[in-house]
Amino acid sequence: MKFLIVDDDEFNRLVLSQYLNDIAKKLEKQIEIIEAIDGSNAVEIYSNEGADFVVMDMTMPVMGGYEACEKINKINDKCPIYILSAVAKRGEIEEIMKRGLAVHHAYKTGDFDRVAQEVWNLAEKYNAL
Repeated sequence: MKFLIVDDDEFNRLVLSQYLNDIAKKLEKQIEIIEAIDGSNAVEIYSNEGADFVVMDMTMPVMGGYEACEKINKINDKCPIYILSAVAKRGEIEEIMKRGLAVHHAYKTGDFDRVAQEVWNLAEKYNAL
């Protein structure tokens, strides 16, 4: 199982990665986590390496999450994308969900344990694990 975590905040990437690794260890599962610092980096990594499940921030420099979701979806419209954002443009998340570019969204609250468990459960639901 390969997760791609996309966030311009290094702390957010690090903490979510750690929580996902902790869950995997408890369940004796093997996972790989790759990180991207913005949407453009995410599309490049996804194009070259692929991923089974993507966690995407929305507001990032260079390329935001909306455009990155569109581009990843063009590469593979079956890859589940989880939107995790503190701030997003009005209607942006709703539009992504309406267009089927993401499977779920949540706002950053600092509760990384809950988010990691939710991401894990959705990865299982979409047979990414």
